[in-house]
Amino acid sequence: MARKRKAKQKARNAAPRVNRWARQREWRSGFEKGIRVDLLKRGIPFEYEPKEFAIRVAGSPGHVCASCGGTKINRLTRYTPDFYLPKENLWVEAKGKLDARGKRAILAFREQYPEEPLHVLFQRDNWTTRTRREKYTGWCARHNVTCAVGPTIPQEWILGS
Repeated sequence: MARKRKAKQKARNAAPRVNRWARQREWRSGFEKGIRVDLLKRGIPFEYEPKEFAIRVAGSPGHVCASCGGTKINRLTRYTPDFYLPKENLWVEAKGKLDARGKRAILAFREQYPEEPLHVLFQRDNWTTRTRREKYTGWCARHNVTCAVGPTIPQEWILGS
């Protein structure tokens, strides 16, 4: 019993744990860090997450509104694209994994802000589902979203190339 109490006291007195991403305020992932380093090497001006956009996103299938019982639920949220290239007036979203939430956010952003060009850069061209019917690039082609796969922003997306 005494050992457990001492261990609990040590845990309470220990320094608080800090999320490793909170320490690295410049990027959220190694993929984003690599893109940032590449843009700096190429001398391309950019801003990292400079603006949040308010978007309405469709709720997940199967959810029901508690007050009216409707199934067409929208929720207000924020969307922050990863990189903004001011010379090109281009937003770039860096995606390691494209899940259902990310898909809904990208489509909502494009629908609600049609004047803001958004391109998606994937780390890998993975399958969107376990059944292996469609890859990330196939999903983008089906939804008319400009995308690329790789560790750097393609030169075609940069003006003056």
